[in-house]
Amino acid sequence: MQGNKSSKKKDAYYFSHDANAQDDHKCMHLIEELGMEGYGIYFALIEKLRSEPNYTLPYYVLRLFAIRWRTSQENVEAVVNNFNLFVVEKDFFFSLRLKRSMEEKTARALNSINHRWKNTNVQQSNNARNTTDIRKDTIKGKESKVKERKGVAPPSLRENIIKTMSGLRKEIPPDVIAKEVDSLINKYPNMKLPQQNKTIKEWAERINYKSTLKRLVL
Repeated sequence: MQGNKSSKKKDAYYFSHDANAQDDHKCMHLIEELGMEGYGIYFALIEKLRSEPNYTLPYYVLRLFAIRWRTSQENVEAVVNNFNLFVVEKDFFFSLRLKRSMEEKTARALNSINHRWKNTNVQQSNNARNTTDIRKDTIKGKESKVKERKGVAPPSLRENIIKTMSGLRKEIPPDVIAKEVDSLINKYPNMKLPQQNKTIKEWAERINYKSTLKRLVL
């Protein structure tokens, strides 16, 4: 039994109920003629209509509602026929106000869905574009690295030192060069090429001076 109650509650439909509905002149007339019983019948009928796909019910159900609600069939039919609250067409009846209200609500919901769908598509398009740009940049980076590998590799720090040393006019002992080369490489492992050239020249002149001074002293 508890499961059935939960299912019925889950399947219930919503509709707006104006807080001042009883102040509407049609409802005021209804209450004057049939009291709050008539007002209750009116909203009970609205609830039933709201649950229908097209917000319309066959006229014959009024007798069944009267039995279920423990009121007279005459009162239920009077609410439908006498106060301009419902429209009766052939063997069916409906509330024009309820239909309009639900159609407006459906239109707003569709507009909201379309708006979210449009924003989702734009976001997905932007994400796809960003992903494509990232892939292009990655491919360009890889191609650049491949070209760099295929071309002449930049000279290493050790090669630059050897090249600089070979250009010196004064002889430097091999043990001094080896010691200073290792020291310089350890000190500047990530030195860029322009900085390498400047540093190596200064270093070469310095150890050349130290070597010459050592020979003079000895």
